[in-house]
Amino acid sequence: LGGWITAPFVGKQIVDAWLSVSFTEKMEFKKEFLTNAFNQVQVLEEEQFR
Repeated sequence: LGGWITAPFVGKQIVDAWLSVSFTEKMEFKKEFLTNAFNQVQVLEEEQFR
């Protein structure tokens, strides 16, 4: 996040908030899209990184 633009303590608060939210929480309107995208990435990873 860079200490020049975002102070280190604010950066820590941002990261803590991001890590405490479950997948698609507060994004219910995009839940189906995000879940499908996640599943597609998993398939690609299985194919490419066996």
